[in-house]
Amino acid sequence: MSDRPEAPGSLSDHPVAGVREPAPRYRTLDAWRGFACILLVIYHSTMHVDARADLGAKGWNQLGSWLVAATKHLNVGVPIFFVISGYCIMATLDARRRNGEGVGVFFWRRFHRIYPPYWLALIVSSVVIWLVERFVWPGLLTRAVFKINSPTSLNLTEWLGNLTLTESWRSHLTGGRDRFLIGHAWTLCYEEQFYAVAGVILFLAPRRLFLAALFVTLSVPFLGGWAQRNGIHLDGTIIGGYWFYFAAGIAAFYRIHSAGRVGRSIISLLICVAMFLPALDSRHLLFPDSNLRFSWIMAMLFAFLLSALHQSDAQLSTWRMLRPFSYCGKICYSLYLIHPLVTTGIGHAFYQWGLRGNWETLLVTLPVSFVLSLATGVAFFNLVERHFLNSPDQKPTDNVVLANSSIRLGEQTT
Repeated sequence: MSDRPEAPGSLSDHPVAGVREPAPRYRTLDAWRGFACILLVIYHSTMHVDARADLGAKGWNQLGSWLVAATKHLNVGVPIFFVISGYCIMATLDARRRNGEGVGVFFWRRFHRIYPPYWLALIVSSVVIWLVERFVWPGLLTRAVFKINSPTSLNLTEWLGNLTLTESWRSHLTGGRDRFLIGHAWTLCYEEQFYAVAGVILFLAPRRLFLAALFVTLSVPFLGGWAQRNGIHLDGTIIGGYWFYFAAGIAAFYRIHSAGRVGRSIISLLICVAMFLPALDSRHLLFPDSNLRFSWIMAMLFAFLLSALHQSDAQLSTWRMLRPFSYCGKICYSLYLIHPLVTTGIGHAFYQWGLRGNWETLLVTLPVSFVLSLATGVAFFNLVERHFLNSPDQKPTDNVVLANSSIRLGEQTT
């Protein structure tokens, strides 16, 4: 049973009468997570040759060149993750609100889920980087295309920024520039900012979650414009534009579980308009970079698909072809944290050993990098991450809810 508003299309979160059942779990989200993570593993596996792809080649060489060149766009997995996070965190807020639990529980569960595995990944990464750079192959990791810094090269404030996941905006307060031990941690900084905003929404407007999220979404352009006029830099903050990816996930959740018929149509229209917004930006004021335009379009397209495919979710979840993606989705945080060490080391080593061709990259470097990344991701999940998985919510608001909520959407953590 969906989370029904007071009136069709209303942004109010009050139940019509009695106790509402939690929305059913979106079963195929794990497959989407796995798909996004696989895209990123491929993206990082081919980084040493994608910029050198020869687009003037002929025949099979041309095909290989096109395929390698296309992999530079697979960082689109990041905005897909952000959209999924928007959906899942709104589900979590709805569960917290329904169970009568406060913002403290929300923040604790997010902290417990994200930080301990991340800190242990930092420790593992620091040890591996130091050993490789000192005893195995100096420069294999620190001089590769994908930026990996030596742990001894970071100063105290940079280490604090890395440990607290504030490094993307820390430099605005302490000066200098942002420096990550492993570059992909910037995405987790945005995730944590989103969690902070979501927690504030839960604290200030527990019964108006969607209205509060809409208010934040509408406020972001004005805050950005005000900051620009006053010379305030928002680089590295969620206000700089990444909020809209999370907002697209929130909109998908609201369309599926709360909006009436008119509301669903309006949200679908707004997502479609947002999808084509880069095409309307002829002067490239909003989207100055082609990768940014592509990422925006794919994020909005994914939000639209997330809404449209929900009615077929139960059927899709039975497809055997999705099981490998679902498994990767279940371990995606571990795979995401660990894989750059593997892909960077393998990719740089193979490139230095002469495997620099397009098909050599596609048929040798990429498969080896992917298999070893998956193996290390599975190992990290079993040794570390699984110990920090949040347990299912145990506080039903009513026996009816207990009887109908064996799997809660709010349990889908990111």
